[in-house]
Amino acid sequence: PLYRFLMMASFVLLSCVWLCANLLSGIKNYRAVLLSFLIGYGVTILSVYLLRDQGLEAMIFGFALGHVVLLVFMLIPLYEAYPSN
Repeated sequence: PLYRFLMMASFVLLSCVWLCANLLSGIKNYRAVLLSFLIGYGVTILSVYLLRDQGLEAMIFGFALGHVVLLVFMLIPLYEAYPSN
């Protein structure tokens, strides 16, 4: 059950990252896209490396964790570009 949850969460995160990357590219904020991916995938690689001895589910968790960080770093400039009233 944990494996399925992590895989589903990763799919949702990847879909959200794809949408945010398109929105940031649309407003020509390429620096935010690049920095978000560098930080997010840096966290992904580091967390998967540190959790490699814990098994497959732990590594998928590390992958999802890195994508959460990536998504957060993409959402920050999006909220700044599209303020709500």
